[in-house]
Amino acid sequence: RQLLDFSRPSPQVETAIDLSRAIGALEPMLARTLGAELTLVTALAPDVVVRINPGQLDRVIMNLTLNARDATRGG
Repeated sequence: RQLLDFSRPSPQVETAIDLSRAIGALEPMLARTLGAELTLVTALAPDVVVRINPGQLDRVIMNLTLNARDATRGG
């Protein structure tokens, strides 16, 4: 899907999103992604609104979580 997004750019629909609420909604999935050996801790500032495509935001947060998980393995 990411390759298709890159090769055939489509108009991106950006919307104003409350960042704390969006990340809060992802927290259960992110915690499961990290597994039992890691603990997800968030410190979210209230009332932070960003203009972004919601799907892109989800992918960015998921990629950061996976990178952090992979970086902490074995050490």
